[in-house]
Amino acid sequence: AAEGRYYLGQTAQAAALYRDALAGARAGLQRWPGDLQLRWAVGRQQWTLGTTLIATGQSQAAVPVLRAARDGWTAMAAADPEDEALAWWSRTARLAYGEALAATGDLPAAIDELTRSLAERRAALAAAPASVDRQRALLTGLGGLAHVLGQGGRRAEACAVLAEAASLTGRMQQQASLSPQDVDELVRAQARDRAAWCAA
Repeated sequence: AAEGRYYLGQTAQAAALYRDALAGARAGLQRWPGDLQLRWAVGRQQWTLGTTLIATGQSQAAVPVLRAARDGWTAMAAADPEDEALAWWSRTARLAYGEALAATGDLPAAIDELTRSLAERRAALAAAPASVDRQRALLTGLGGLAHVLGQGGRRAEACAVLAEAASLTGRMQQQASLSPQDVDELVRAQARDRAAWCAA
């Protein structure tokens, strides 16, 4: 129901439903603290709520929610390093937390978090260089960090990151692994940032 509201553009209603889902997952975990599915549910709903709060302009409220998501997923991933799904969620939550910090205007903290996120994504791709999902994740991380660097006036660094993103985009185009959604949400946004900050 929350996702339906979100994709209809009814983000305030979606946030309320995600908040209810998170409360339910937390109540379940309090009763059954060893239940892994409930731990997943808490982390998942923290992420959905936090990212939806960013979309509704409530970035300050999103920060603690996404910090908790990052910490929870990171702890689960550390406890089970063979589970790639946990590692994926840990990387995803860290990126979202960095984006929340950026949305509040705390650019130094956001840059630090997004730099860590990018390092994790580079390492993940290095471990499986043929993975399209990991290429896409790296492209997302590159664009996220570059955008905040540019906002912070660190244009040379932003342009270096965007150059890496352009190189990866070229490789993905050669492999025919860029989806239309990738082009709409990642490639075009990064092209706009290059035009804004990297003009000769």
